Amino acid sequence: MSTALRGDGPIDCHVHCFGAGAGGSGCWIRVRGWRRLIMRPLLQQAGFRAGDLEGDFDARFLRRMEGMVADAGLRAAVLLAHDLPHSEKGEPMPSATPFHVPNRHVLAAARNSSRLLAGVSIHPARPDALDELEACAEAGAALIKLLPNCLNIDPRRKAYRGFWRRSAELGLPVLAHTGGEFLLPETDHRMSDPAVWEPVLEDCGLTVIAAHCGTRGHPLRPSYFPTFRRMAGRHERFYGDTSALHLPLRGFVLSACLEPEVERKLVHGSDFPVPFFRFGLPPRLWLRQGWGKLASNPLRRDLVCKQRLGFGADVFTRLARLIPARAWSGGEAKPPADRSEP
Repeated sequence: MSTALRGDGPIDCHVHCFGAGAGGSGCWIRVRGWRRLIMRPLLQQAGFRAGDLEGDFDARFLRRMEGMVADAGLRAAVLLAHDLPHSEKGEPMPSATPFHVPNRHVLAAARNSSRLLAGVSIHPARPDALDELEACAEAGAALIKLLPNCLNIDPRRKAYRGFWRRSAELGLPVLAHTGGEFLLPETDHRMSDPAVWEPVLEDCGLTVIAAHCGTRGHPLRPSYFPTFRRMAGRHERFYGDTSALHLPLRGFVLSACLEPEVERKLVHGSDFPVPFFRFGLPPRLWLRQGWGKLASNPLRRDLVCKQRLGFGADVFTRLARLIPARAWSGGEAKPPADRSEP
């Protein structure tokens, strides 16, 4: 069993995993309607075409990711699972999401790689949520990734408090999507407001990382960046990640994110394979010599651009202090069985 690299170095906390089910991975992709048009640029970012989903795509995707992480000069990247939406009664809703990546897939990838960490995804309404949480923690999970607005999760529900408290006890932070969502269907857009995590922060001792810092991800949705900024100053365990801040709708906050009181609560993330929009960044970054070479590796391009913007070294290494130490050694148990329904 290999382990993720120890020592200092940048970590990307926000890298999405995809798979088509090859080799019994349990992954699937079922994109319909206009969202089919989005799949091509997503696959292109990872160096694939739509036809490549056949065959051993799942294994090739993981090999490609490990190579890209190493080439980017990253210490590690957190590879994210994606649970199914569930009803409040715990019933799975597979038709409400276009893709699924089970926890066992990313946990196995992390156990077999020196560059990948596992970001698991567990809907707190699942009947087996606490059992799955324990199994994932023992198997070496680094964090929990959730999209409350797409998975039908209201973090404020009292029924979920036990799940959040146990996550905190296990040292697993939650990386929670904040701000509107365009690529995935939403079950309740109001759950993208960072404020829904305030009762959890006050009562459960959980560390929460607000993906995208609450910035606008949909042209018809509000920006929650002012809320994020207020909460980051108030709650010790509340952070934000820098993922997708190059997008035109989100990039307006870059200068504010560089202010010391905000920057000290940020961790590095790319949101790979969301396509990179250079026009959301100052021209001085992408007009510099060597931009074309950076474009060959989206993870490196994202890292270098944020370094050039002026983010301090702590932003790129802070995640190491927020995740459990066992995540670096792949845990002590086999990944949990896939209990989700297709």
